[in-house]
Amino acid sequence: MNKFSPLICLLSILLTTCAESVFIPLAEKEPPVQKQCSSGERRRCYAGPSSTRGIGICKSGYQICNERGGWGTCKGQQKPKLESCVDQVDNNCNGFVNEGCCERWSRFKILPSPRQVNQVTFGPGGGILVAAASGFVIWNITKDFSFPLKSHHNGLSLFIPGGEVSFTADGKLLLLWRNIKNHEEMYLWNWKEEKVVKTVRLQKYVTAGVSALSPTGTKIVLSNDYDTLILDVNTGKVQYKFPGSRANTDIEFSPDESLLALSSFYENDSAVPALQTVLVWSLFSKKLLYSLSGYTNTVKSIAFHPGGRHLVGMSSSEIKLWGLRPKKLLYTIQVQAQQENLLHLGMNKTGTTMATTSGGAEGKVKLWDVATGRHLQTIETPIKGSINSVSFHPDGTLLAFVHNNMKEIRIWRCDK
Repeated sequence: MNKFSPLICLLSILLTTCAESVFIPLAEKEPPVQKQCSSGERRRCYAGPSSTRGIGICKSGYQICNERGGWGTCKGQQKPKLESCVDQVDNNCNGFVNEGCCERWSRFKILPSPRQVNQVTFGPGGGILVAAASGFVIWNITKDFSFPLKSHHNGLSLFIPGGEVSFTADGKLLLLWRNIKNHEEMYLWNWKEEKVVKTVRLQKYVTAGVSALSPTGTKIVLSNDYDTLILDVNTGKVQYKFPGSRANTDIEFSPDESLLALSSFYENDSAVPALQTVLVWSLFSKKLLYSLSGYTNTVKSIAFHPGGRHLVGMSSSEIKLWGLRPKKLLYTIQVQAQQENLLHLGMNKTGTTMATTSGGAEGKVKLWDVATGRHLQTIETPIKGSINSVSFHPDGTLLAFVHNNMKEIRIWRCDK
């Protein structure tokens, strides 16, 4: 044994130990990508609902297979769009052309009211017309408006939430609320049975403001100067509080009850002026999805399109149509605020036409094509003053509106 043998032995042990402790495996080979098609291959494609393919404007496009064996983007396809009243085309691909559109509106009837009214709305089923201010009056439309079905007033102030009566989707129940000796109660009223079927007493720290009843009748949303809350109809308890969000003008559920939109001030966005934005919240994730801003005045009225993928927000001087999922501003209608002073917005059941009311000395109702923003008709009356509220009958053949604090409701009829 030479004198270096112990050192060589120690070095051999160290190298063996290190090799074992820092063993680095060879990189595994990735499996080959499975090709979907052959390069240059071509096929038809369509990303819209399958039931709409080949109907109206909707048609298939084509895809070409790329060199990596994957399909390229679908080119040339045409998916459903919003139905428009300014053409004779089936834009939403449902087999009907210009459904819900009206070529011309004309005077039909003036309903005298026992009370001054500021709000009016047709029930979702179309069987009743409700007008309200300090009390509420209901007309049975099926009997040709011959008499008020019921007039309610019990000496207490009875308010209609958010400037409108809130109905369930089936039209059976409507939501009302009132102040009673420093606390507030909300009522679900069955107009057919003419009785209150549910009383929801608000918790002490909850004060009603702008309110809405969900389409299923299971939730109530309240928004005031401090909070926006979701309440359970059965218990009256707060289910959720939307952080930093509050509304003073309007609040709406989407038709499928997945979204909540409110014209609001959002504390977490200091760049947006108070009440000059529309907030859209997810009722599933409880997250703020969109902040629809760019308004120069307070947003007074909002409406979801019946399809749930579009929303209209209106201030005193502008109307904006927004696409949702994803967010996109589709158009803006500008009016002169001093002359028009827009007050209220209504949309027909098919989502093809919207009506706006205006204030000032010469109140008017203007009708607009929802898809394009094109002006369709202006309704003028001999009565001067603000028109506070407007509502379409579900079948689109009648339009009701009321002047500020007048004891009458004006009904116009569609002349096809």
